[in-house]
Amino acid sequence: MKYLILLLLLLFSSSTSAQNSLLTDSLENRLSALHGEERFKPLYQLAKLYSRTDPDKSLKYAKESYFLADSLQNDSLIISSLNALAIIHFYLGENFEGLKFLNMMITILEQKISDHPESIYYKRIISNAYNNAGTILSDIGEIEEAIGKFFSAEKFASELLNDLPDDVDLFDLKIMLYNNIGLLFYQTGNQDKGLEFLEIALEMSEQNELIESIALSLNNIGLINVSQNRLTEAFENYKRALKINHLTGDSITIGGNLHNLGWVYEKRMMYDSALFHYNNSLDISKRLKYQYGISNTLRSIGFIQTEMGNLGPAERVLEEALSIAVNSGIMELQEKAYKNLYELFQKKGDYKLANEYQDKYHQTTDSLYNLKSSNQLAYWQTRYETEKMEMENLALHKNNEIQQLKITRKNSHMLLLIIASVALLVFVVIILVMYRQKDRAYRNIVRKNMEIVAVEKQLYKSSLKTTEGPEPRGAASIDENDIENETLIESLEEYLTDEKPYLSPNITLNEICKHINTNRSYLSKFINHHFHLNFNTWINSYRVKEARRLLSEQHYDHISIEGIGELAGFNSKATFHASFKKSIGVTPYYYRQKRS
Repeated sequence: MKYLILLLLLLFSSSTSAQNSLLTDSLENRLSALHGEERFKPLYQLAKLYSRTDPDKSLKYAKESYFLADSLQNDSLIISSLNALAIIHFYLGENFEGLKFLNMMITILEQKISDHPESIYYKRIISNAYNNAGTILSDIGEIEEAIGKFFSAEKFASELLNDLPDDVDLFDLKIMLYNNIGLLFYQTGNQDKGLEFLEIALEMSEQNELIESIALSLNNIGLINVSQNRLTEAFENYKRALKINHLTGDSITIGGNLHNLGWVYEKRMMYDSALFHYNNSLDISKRLKYQYGISNTLRSIGFIQTEMGNLGPAERVLEEALSIAVNSGIMELQEKAYKNLYELFQKKGDYKLANEYQDKYHQTTDSLYNLKSSNQLAYWQTRYETEKMEMENLALHKNNEIQQLKITRKNSHMLLLIIASVALLVFVVIILVMYRQKDRAYRNIVRKNMEIVAVEKQLYKSSLKTTEGPEPRGAASIDENDIENETLIESLEEYLTDEKPYLSPNITLNEICKHINTNRSYLSKFINHHFHLNFNTWINSYRVKEARRLLSEQHYDHISIEGIGELAGFNSKATFHASFKKSIGVTPYYYRQKRS
């Protein structure tokens, strides 16, 4: 899936490897003799040329081009360098960084379009920027916001096509947007609707003979083919896409095609052919330093080795895949690797290790669920920290310029001192503003929870019964219309509302079973399927709500934070703090401090 999302970004134009090598050598040799604005073009070209082969070096040149454009106060150059930074950070797996630069770019472009509403140039760029932002947002699970970005991109692209009906690049962008929308429908479980958009994209690509877009649509259609178990169709689509990408020489898409073909062979249980394609894909990902591709392909290889009974090699490969996923912070691959290792050690008969990996698998699954709700706060926090670092780098860059000016212009000492002071003042103001934004976000969390507590009180006073537990996540495998399950839900609601057994730190599943007249196995299975939580996490969610209620009222201010946790049923200070922070978004201490 990651390979396919990656294809949705509009990238720099590419050359052959030999041409790249000659160009980069020539540009780097020229760079030292250039000054001012004339340095921008070679810096930007170097970032472009290294983007596929050496992302770290590409990032270095892109940053330098941004600092130069910013010092020149040239909006067009700033927009170009921000676009480069966004794409490179995405390649490096740094989604929030990439999104930060895209948002900076969009802000400038929106103002430009407001000032120049007829500008085709700015509308074209902002439609690409919206598309890229939507791609990253969908990658981090912000589906609704991603859809908004894609529709904004489509709006500008359609406006431009009305004026420029023969513009191939605009057709390419619109095709890409249909691909993006199709993939989002696929991600949300609407495969038929997703396939409909993807087939429209393929038809438009073929009508306009856009071969790269044809390959993209074929890859995406193949994805849905596999999910529908139409493996022959998937195989033909992937093979056709691979043939096209070999003609274009695009390494990253070739790697994705090879991985996709390996996936089809894996589904067909043709493991030797699957390993052949996975190993070729792995070689490309390693050369491009594409950490997601490396980890995901190693995991696929480890799974096949396990299926073939090669447990020793499988263990080594899966451990490597897990290490890369952990170091890169790719939780979805950590989850899959833990599951593969759990299955591996079960086959080896090492049930202790198997259980450890199974626990980590469930913990990661819970973390992935909570990640969506915390993404917005994480985004602002990451933005604050990264912008602070960038501002420090920018301040250092300005300082170096100031030092040079002091040597060459001794008579301008006072002017330089004023500039440095103003820059420092601006930096401090920005830091303070960002701190206030973060604090405002936390305060908003507290305010919203206070409102929830007030509503809960009102409902209680009105004798309206509501289920205090967490909402079901996803489709439960137990039929919600089944009368037996409805009876169980009603019994649970009544018992939890009237008796509040969760206030006891020693409450057990067996005790609840006795009170509602059911058996332990059935209730445990019901909780797992209905709430997608284990028993302890489920019970702690009620204790968190009780602690939130107590902390919301001044009447309990004489009780310590630890005492509030005990009243709510927690028998561990650490568990109370961790559960409260994970569920509410702030610590209990902060919640009480800021509730007014």
